[in-house]
Amino acid sequence: MRALCSKVRVPRGICTKVKTTWLTSAWRTISRSRWICFRCCQANRLPRTAARTCRTCLGRAQRRVPDAGKFLSGGGRRGSPSGGGKARVSVFGIEGIGNKFVYLFDRSSSMEGPPLAAAKRQLIESLRSLESVHQFHIIFFNTRTQAFDITGGGRRIAFATDRNKQLAANFVGGIVADGGTDRLIALREAIAFAPDVIFFLTDADDPMPASELADIARANRRARAAICVIEFGRRQAPSPENFLSELARESGGKYGYVNTTRLTQ
Repeated sequence: MRALCSKVRVPRGICTKVKTTWLTSAWRTISRSRWICFRCCQANRLPRTAARTCRTCLGRAQRRVPDAGKFLSGGGRRGSPSGGGKARVSVFGIEGIGNKFVYLFDRSSSMEGPPLAAAKRQLIESLRSLESVHQFHIIFFNTRTQAFDITGGGRRIAFATDRNKQLAANFVGGIVADGGTDRLIALREAIAFAPDVIFFLTDADDPMPASELADIARANRRARAAICVIEFGRRQAPSPENFLSELARESGGKYGYVNTTRLTQ
């Protein structure tokens, strides 16, 4: 079968009932057609760049498939593969919206016990909100980072398939609390993936200086990731206008506080 883009040929036996061409996101099902995804490119050893060619003939695709434009522009139910829309997910009630998420969680010794156990549960529960069209990455940190990696060091962000989510749950289950805290190196690593949202969970025991906050702001200018901060603490309420709430506000993210004395193992 020949795709709409003359330079791309669609192999047989993939994405049943394919009628159109390649798209940049991933599996999108429209009422009468099925769009090919990056995973099928990889499975058939096709160049990843082939998935971008459809942007040059999008108008032709819309004429071929009735009402396709509504789906291609991100319509449909949020988090649904049929709409190809953005996911709406949360961690401890702090919500983020996007297609690509990085979970950046503190695992220093101050997180030992119920705090880390609760953080792990929330992370795994959050992953369940993602569909296979969405992407995620997980980084735990103390003075060094420990990342979820299924690419053998390829530093590619994973799609939220059932298999990848199970692998992620296994990875999360093996994390233990230990050591000190270096938030700067962890935030730089998370921003380098250019996600839509970073869920940044940490405590405020060792505040970040203004110079480090400025460094993060500079690094995030191009990525424009919304840093949604979850602060862990032992007080009834957080300190007003601390460095973590400032970090969330400056990046366009949300901020929340969790009293860890109320958490259970």
